[in-house]
Amino acid sequence: MRDRRRRNAGGGFGRRYRFAYDEHKNLGAISGILAGLSECEDEYSFVSACDMPFVNANVVDLLFEKSKNYDAAIPRWKTIS
Repeated sequence: MRDRRRRNAGGGFGRRYRFAYDEHKNLGAISGILAGLSECEDEYSFVSACDMPFVNANVVDLLFEKSKNYDAAIPRWKTIS
């Protein structure tokens, strides 16, 4: 969340979700990513753009699986020439 004043904008989500707040103002999306990762207690995190409504959970699971013993898993596709 951009700031604490917007906490209630989620319509009561606070009971089920933990919110992270941007600590660095005016840095855009990277500030939100940093805030979220700082609050994360799990070994892995998945970051996606907010305008991607059809993220496939199986792909996220595959990325987590492929990242074992590595710092990250970054998908890539062969380009067609």
